[in-house]
Amino acid sequence: MRFKKFYEITLFALIFIVGSNRVIFGPTSLSDQVFQKTFVELVWWIVVFLLIIFLDQKNHQIIIILRSWKRFIPLIAFILIAFLSLTWTSNFPATLYKVFVLCASSIAGAYLGVSFSIKKLIQAFAWIFGLVAIANLLVAIFFPKVGVNIGFPYYGAWQGIYWSKNYMGPFMAFGNMLSFFVIFAPEQRRRNQLLGIILYIMTLTLVVLSRCATAIILMTGVNGFFLLWFIWFRIKDRLKREHYVAIGCVMLVALLLIVLKANTILGFFKRDTTFSGRNEVWPYLFKNEISKHPWMGSGFGAFWDTGDIRQFIQHENHWGMTPFVADNGYIDILLHLGILGLVPFLATLGLACFRSLKYSIKNLDLLHVFPTLVLGFILVLNIILSFFLEMESLTWLILMIILLKTSMISGINTVD
Repeated sequence: MRFKKFYEITLFALIFIVGSNRVIFGPTSLSDQVFQKTFVELVWWIVVFLLIIFLDQKNHQIIIILRSWKRFIPLIAFILIAFLSLTWTSNFPATLYKVFVLCASSIAGAYLGVSFSIKKLIQAFAWIFGLVAIANLLVAIFFPKVGVNIGFPYYGAWQGIYWSKNYMGPFMAFGNMLSFFVIFAPEQRRRNQLLGIILYIMTLTLVVLSRCATAIILMTGVNGFFLLWFIWFRIKDRLKREHYVAIGCVMLVALLLIVLKANTILGFFKRDTTFSGRNEVWPYLFKNEISKHPWMGSGFGAFWDTGDIRQFIQHENHWGMTPFVADNGYIDILLHLGILGLVPFLATLGLACFRSLKYSIKNLDLLHVFPTLVLGFILVLNIILSFFLEMESLTWLILMIILLKTSMISGINTVD
């Protein structure tokens, strides 16, 4: 039993490292020498597979998942189209690597989703993000040349162990969200609650110091959600139908005001509706790149690693910075797989939304709300940044955990 615990901890640690390595150790162009540059990551994925096979010897959960393939037709269609894009890709080695990572992270996420309870998953990821938060603080404080962006373009924004503040910020915002579940989960030990408070303070500090507007907005939204949740939880027995109608109307009015006053609200975060120049990138990509291959794209994961496309786009638009990705996860999928791939991709997200909401509504306690909140976090994050298998695979893996966790496959024995 003790050895199994050790292997489970090792599995979570390896999954985090292999899923985040390119945003920690820095991005590498995959326009050439793809195998040499990704060899270590591929080896670690193989180690992850071996650990999963070892841990799954008795329960055979992966076999049960495979037998339930009909419940995941949109996902299978998306993976199949990504694989078939090897026949038309503009960068065969890069697409082969990305397809392997897509399959590997999907399998690993599926296994975690069916093999561990939500409480166990929260605890495991909270520990991981807590250790990463400590590492971010130590690197930024003691090695500022590495952990702080001193000059152009971010001038003092913290990035910690990550190569950019735009990765440290969102991941720490996710850790901040986890801290609420650690603190307020039912039957939580006092020691764990204290650790949750420490995690909350560390991640809050790091998100603010990252100066990543997307991360700050997400963290503010999550904190606002929990505030409203606790208020609702205390008065829910006194609420009637007309109260919910009134609350719904207030929320619609608030949403309308947010849209109408977007510039004013974003001004608090020193941003505007141009989204730091993204309103120039996105139209250019639609007009000049997506229009070339609207139905099938350039091949999964190939567009940004084909030749000198990054430098070319920068030169054409006279931008001060080289674009690494579209900074929109949905546009990046469209660039890679066109409409043919975007449709099953969006269908997969829709399926995850439907099952998460159904799962949460079935039992409105804090742990059951977790999948829906995580999914909402990921969907909003990818409007302004690209976290769908571009520079990392951890986000996709977490998405797979949520999809499998809420699919309620018969025959699965969740580990408590």
